[in-house]
Amino acid sequence: MKAQLLVIADVPEAVLDGKALGSKKHVALATGRSVRTIEHYVSARKIPSIKLGPRCIKFCIPDVIRALSRFTVKEVVFTKQVFRR
Repeated sequence: MKAQLLVIADVPEAVLDGKALGSKKHVALATGRSVRTIEHYVSARKIPSIKLGPRCIKFCIPDVIRALSRFTVKEVVFTKQVFRR
């Protein structure tokens, strides 16, 4: 089985800038996730999508990246506390 590597260069510049709508494949390439994961996010309503027909779903890439950034786990910094009695 031959593995194909697709890079973000395969995504048109207009789609990345948000001037044009992208497909599930474009979103997967731009975010580094699989197409099936993108489908799961759409069904769970985790990312915004535009449904143009029963089988045609398009995305605005900057909006998708902004929505996925909500799930970023921020670092927790612990400080040493001194308890006095």
